[in-house]
Amino acid sequence: MRYMSFETPQAPKRESIREVKGNPFESTLHKTFRELDQDQMRANQYDYYGNDELGEIKNELESVPDSDLDRKQIELKNNILWMWYHHASQFAFRDGEKELAISHINEALAYQDKVGDHPNQITQLLKYIYEEDETAARTHLQTIESEVEQKTGYQLIKDFLSKK
Repeated sequence: MRYMSFETPQAPKRESIREVKGNPFESTLHKTFRELDQDQMRANQYDYYGNDELGEIKNELESVPDSDLDRKQIELKNNILWMWYHHASQFAFRDGEKELAISHINEALAYQDKVGDHPNQITQLLKYIYEEDETAARTHLQTIESEVEQKTGYQLIKDFLSKK
């Protein structure tokens, strides 16, 4: 008797940062990270200690020296690490882990600075909120040009003030 095999195709293996070629933002590394990140954001659950698959990607990226990478790989690495720390800080803060949130937002800002002309202005706003510097947060909000980020910023400040 013959048995039929019902194997399901597996997703392509995510490459390491050193294997990324061409447009890094089309790599399986970037796609995997973004999908996992967005899944956790939608589920309102983010492991801000990094003990999950997203954390594995973060840890792998942090272990690779920039000197081993080309310019595009470094840009991808810094963008992914910025995003991980940015999102992780928000969930740490939500859960009352203020010191960890501040540590994570400082890491996010450091990676954002490495990217160069990074358009996100919410990261800096979050730092002011975590440090309870309402004046700096409101001043920073006035410098945000993106309508979407301005709307987000107003909501973040409103949420912060409602919890004081």
